[in-house]
Amino acid sequence: MELPDIGSHCAFDGCSRLDFLVVSCRFCQKQFCPEHGNIVTHRCPCVPEGGDPLVSTKGNVPITTYTRPDRGSATPVHKDTKKELSAEQVQALRQLKDANQGDKAAATKQPARPPRKSPKIEFMRLKAKATGNASIDMNDRLYLCIEHKEKSISVFISKRSVVGNSATQFAKQMRLSLLPGKVYRLHKPGADEPLPSNKPFEGLLSGSDEGIYNGCTLELRDTSIDNKASQSAHAF
Repeated sequence: MELPDIGSHCAFDGCSRLDFLVVSCRFCQKQFCPEHGNIVTHRCPCVPEGGDPLVSTKGNVPITTYTRPDRGSATPVHKDTKKELSAEQVQALRQLKDANQGDKAAATKQPARPPRKSPKIEFMRLKAKATGNASIDMNDRLYLCIEHKEKSISVFISKRSVVGNSATQFAKQMRLSLLPGKVYRLHKPGADEPLPSNKPFEGLLSGSDEGIYNGCTLELRDTSIDNKASQSAHAF
């Protein structure tokens, strides 16, 4: 079904095509179909001499032109805008470079941090090598690491064990001297006061790192009178 009232007929001779998207020539002011809209295709008589510089020969589309620079020219295409640094700027850059190198050297000299130990893994290792009375119920066992100077042992005892008796037992296991007058007491690491000798361990358990807990480390110290006298003489 044709609609003669909509669109326009192409003005090019021999075409007369009815088109809804006509192209208007800006020189002859006539309307053409897209096929004849180019000034070359419909041979526009109104184009100024020299042609239209803004219209390509492939379509009525504005184009941009680019002039290739002459590479053989003695004059550079781009001017060198780089500025030379002053003596003060060069000196400042050298000082900055030396400071950065000094910081890197200081960073490499810092000792590496020791890897963090997992409490759970350390407790599992302690349980694996601990020795004790196998008849003690698993729920009643207290695992400890006992240290005395350069020696250390991993043990498990009953939570109802008395602190003083356990200290003597640990001294036997470490093959320390048990001559008359020798007294061994258990201390928390770094603590001056010993643990109460007449109390069971279960009364000292706190579950925190500050108290006695399953898997903690205790120091076994010789608190006999002879040992104190020798330490005092050593101090003088």
